[in-house]
Amino acid sequence: IGTDNENLTNATINYNNALTPKPTPIPITKATITKTETDITYDFDVATENTYEDCYVYVAVYDENGILCAINRVPLETTGNTSVSVDKNDNAKKAKVFVFSSTLQPIITSEEFPLI
Repeated sequence: IGTDNENLTNATINYNNALTPKPTPIPITKATITKTETDITYDFDVATENTYEDCYVYVAVYDENGILCAINRVPLETTGNTSVSVDKNDNAKKAKVFVFSSTLQPIITSEEFPLI
C-alpha cells in the first residue's frame, strides 16, 4: 500500500464469520465383507449392521506401490447386502473397501484384501 491511502489503511474490515455448518456425524457401524472373484472381476459383498441413506460403497484396487489401478462405487443398499465389482488388473496387489456418506464421512472402518 502506497502513500495517500489512509482510507484503506484505516478501514475497518467486516466479514461474515458464519462457517458452513458441519454435517451431523454418522456413527461408524460394523460390516461383514466377503471377497470372491471370477475370471475377469473381483467381487465384494458388503453387509452393514446399520444402514443409512445416501451412502456409497467404494472398492479401490492398488498395485504393489500403492498406486490406484481401479475403483468402483455403488449406492449402499438400505435393505440387504450391497455387491460391488471391479475389473481384474494384472498389476493389482490389494483392494480396499470403504463405505462413505454423500458428505464423505466414513460409515465403516475400511477393510483391506490381498489380491494375490
